[in-house]
Amino acid sequence: MACENGYIEVYNFPRAEKATITYTSDGHTLELTCQERRLALNYEIRDMEECVSSLNGQTNIQYIQDVMDVLTRVQEVGNRMNKKYFFFDIDGTLTDRNTSKIVPSAQVALNELQKAGHFVAIATGRAHYKARKFMESVGLHDMVCCGGGGLVIHDELVQNIPLDLEKSKAIAKQALSLGYGVLFTLDDSIKVYTQDHTFQNQVGDRKEPTEYVYDGNLDVDKLNVIYKMYISIPKDKESELTLKDTLGNLRFVPDYLMFQYDAKHQGILDMMQHIGGDLKDVVVFGDDTNDMVMFDPQWTSVAMGNACQELKNIATIVTDANVDDGIYNICKKMEWI
Repeated sequence: MACENGYIEVYNFPRAEKATITYTSDGHTLELTCQERRLALNYEIRDMEECVSSLNGQTNIQYIQDVMDVLTRVQEVGNRMNKKYFFFDIDGTLTDRNTSKIVPSAQVALNELQKAGHFVAIATGRAHYKARKFMESVGLHDMVCCGGGGLVIHDELVQNIPLDLEKSKAIAKQALSLGYGVLFTLDDSIKVYTQDHTFQNQVGDRKEPTEYVYDGNLDVDKLNVIYKMYISIPKDKESELTLKDTLGNLRFVPDYLMFQYDAKHQGILDMMQHIGGDLKDVVVFGDDTNDMVMFDPQWTSVAMGNACQELKNIATIVTDANVDDGIYNICKKMEWI
């Protein structure tokens, strides 16, 4: 825009965050900046609200209604444009591994993300009954759990996919024939079912609170659902269990092998289908190798500073360690909060 003593250049009109005034008399310039670009819609809405409130009844009610309709549509568009879908691992990401408690700054980030209108959920391999307590304690209402097989939406468990039944039975029968103990999780509870004390005699109790149900008549072939299995096979003997890799398995502790639904990536896809979000707006946080499956190039993947190198290598972003406010820092830097 040309003026008497110079000209003004406005960038990114009409939502400008910067303008430059050039004085033709001596050529010097003055740069003006105006608050935060990410809040442009907020400023526009505020200005329109001020305009309506200043009318003081001088304009008819229809005009005011029309303006408020526009405000509503602008707000809806703004929410769609800015909304992200966050999925957080628990151990080593949200929580301090030394205390098993949520990092205080991570809790602040969760609160502010929700306040900003984002979708915020847990993504964990933990069983629903265990993970739900944590979800509720940090003020969340949505979760991918059970290794991706479980979905909690608005506090309701809407999905809990068990292991492939025939493959589970085949692995269990092979383990039993080799003389190893097998524990079965048959429901969403602390209970595990087994034929006898073989598992505990070989490796002791599980490393988490467990209620053991012993049934000498337990017939593997008659089971109609299996959510998890634990087999007391040493790591150096795993080759004996030739069917082991027909199902997802992992060894959180050295003493026994665990089989569970292992598809957190699919769980995120299932969640997004349920809630109707755009995959490019997904943001995933993790710290360990079991989170690698969630790191997909079609969305944003954030590795904590304390994450394993394998995860950092495939991450979109590497932030600070979780105990060094990594979650809060990256959320502020990316202007998600």
